[in-house]
Amino acid sequence: MSPIWIEGTTRTGKTTRLIQQFSDFFDSHNSAFTLVFAANNQNRHQLADKLAQKIKGKSAIICKTPLGFFQDEITLFWPLLCQELQIKAQFLICLRPETEQELATKLWQNQLKNAELPGLNRERLVRNILDLLQLAGASGVKLDQIPTRLEHGLGIFQLSPEHNYRQIYAEWGKMIENWASWCLNHGFVTYGLIYYLYDQFLLPNVLYQQYLSEKYEAIFADDLDDYPAIARHFFEFLLDNSKFGVFTYNPNGQIRLGINADPEYLKNIANRCKIEKLREDRPLIDTAVKLLTNFDYNDSLPDSIVQIKAITRATLLRKVSQFIVDSVSKGDLAAGEIAIIAPGLDAIARYSLLEILSSQGVPITPLNEQRPLVSYAHIRALLTLLCLIYPNLAHLAPPDTVREMLIILSQKPDQNGNLIAEIDPVRAGLLIDHCQPLLDFETNFPRWDRLGYKASRVYQEICQWLKETKNLQEKTTPLNILDKAIKDFYDNGKYFNSAELSALRELMETAQHYWEVNQRQGENGEIVGNFVQLLQREAITSNPRPVGIFGKSKDSITLATVFQYRQERTCHRWLFLLDTNSRLWEKGGAANLFAAPIFLQNWDGKPLTPEDNEKMNEERLIRIIKDLLSRSTEKVYLCHSFLDINGSEQIAGLSPLIYAAKDYQEFQDFQD
Repeated sequence: MSPIWIEGTTRTGKTTRLIQQFSDFFDSHNSAFTLVFAANNQNRHQLADKLAQKIKGKSAIICKTPLGFFQDEITLFWPLLCQELQIKAQFLICLRPETEQELATKLWQNQLKNAELPGLNRERLVRNILDLLQLAGASGVKLDQIPTRLEHGLGIFQLSPEHNYRQIYAEWGKMIENWASWCLNHGFVTYGLIYYLYDQFLLPNVLYQQYLSEKYEAIFADDLDDYPAIARHFFEFLLDNSKFGVFTYNPNGQIRLGINADPEYLKNIANRCKIEKLREDRPLIDTAVKLLTNFDYNDSLPDSIVQIKAITRATLLRKVSQFIVDSVSKGDLAAGEIAIIAPGLDAIARYSLLEILSSQGVPITPLNEQRPLVSYAHIRALLTLLCLIYPNLAHLAPPDTVREMLIILSQKPDQNGNLIAEIDPVRAGLLIDHCQPLLDFETNFPRWDRLGYKASRVYQEICQWLKETKNLQEKTTPLNILDKAIKDFYDNGKYFNSAELSALRELMETAQHYWEVNQRQGENGEIVGNFVQLLQREAITSNPRPVGIFGKSKDSITLATVFQYRQERTCHRWLFLLDTNSRLWEKGGAANLFAAPIFLQNWDGKPLTPEDNEKMNEERLIRIIKDLLSRSTEKVYLCHSFLDINGSEQIAGLSPLIYAAKDYQEFQDFQD
């Protein structure tokens, strides 16, 4: 059977076609071992569910992301890699990004002075260097080639004569190789090292190749435009060994271009396949693209695209919110049929939309919201507890945090299961004023009778718990103390909502990972203080709202950035595109790693120029608009204000769409 390449734009049925091909192959090769790939974790769950439904649960579905597959293979064949790399075999630990950053900063502390670039603080510098390892690993570039690529590719930006860029890039290369060697000798891997080890060492291994050829009979990969370059090496190995393959590709996708993906390089797999092109006529998209690319073109957009405008951004947010509230209350559509998308969701926009819509009874859910763990009061209370238990950490728990801790730990459920604090803020303040650190209130507070029975009793219980736990600290681990506190004070989260439970789980997973890493290094001295400070820096986040399962989603408005929404690969009846005259639409922002273009396989070896960046931004903007317009089944609202959040006038790349869209008439009487 010839492999199949399914190519089409957004929502043309590529995944549906892949699922049908999988079902057909499964029916004719019932015992065959197949491997299914999806671009990211959310898509992986959805695809696995659909495949399971298609074959009626007759077989388990092995569905992976590229990184997830590479990590599993590295873990499985770690002894083989240790033998080849001549390193000590020990249990493998994959470092989280925040731990990776902390450890790399410590390792490089003596080299960073010689590696600094103008305009980069130390934290950003370390992150950029670590990202270079990730880009090199994902693209199949050897580590010793990184400095040369940087020197050739970024030459146009090396305009500061007082900096020797060749020497700086050479130092970066040494730091990366030193980091990779240090990690491997300690049994650590990072995302960058996973890519690097798989492509450079595991995939070329003869024993591993024999294993692959014997195990898998077919490969099904969805959304190939978001895969790293080294995924092609794996796919081509299977095709070279006469395995069946089905691949889908979206030319308007390329969402992760700039974050390890190399869509053009993956596209060459089509040359080995039978090609199926799925087409769908969408004149609206053609009109929009002409407006953005041809300044002589002045046609109007159809009625399915309208604009909502205001002078100030605050007024715009109120207009959009009120319009949505009115539409949902009139029954025009359900909240779950609406998505609000912005190029960047600042705190003001996020809070305003959540507050206004929620207060009007319209549910709204931020997509993959990443709130710092320390933003949860019950997490801060646990961190304060640790600071009071372990010596020399009192400076990390100022009086205000101890006062908050007393309030949170005193919460008890009422008859309806709602948590009510038995130490209110006033009594907590009195206790901190007279009994800090937590001392006996009868001796240290002359008017302790003002506390009341409940507050006095709960305060004594907390003090007694602290006293008993301090005596245990040398006999147990901080993990056990956290677990004990969650059980004793929070009843294992029995009365918490899903967001608070998610934060608790993330805290314990983070703590366990942090202690494993530090135990591997043999460093236990200041581990508790370092852990508390790591969380206080807001370095650890949690996704408190679990996604739907088995294809079901909550009936609420989706609030997302452009990148988040496109990653979800979903659609809605109404899309509200916020700040459509903001220049953020033209920029990659966080969706671009430092120096990413020079690690693409089709890079010509020439220095990147400002014109190159401008061209890439323009191409990205066109892809985004094509993709988003295809994800609306009914209406698109271009929402913009003449002034940005700082009061400056706005005009940007999407302005031609605004000029060509009709005003929404119901807002003519709304005054700024």
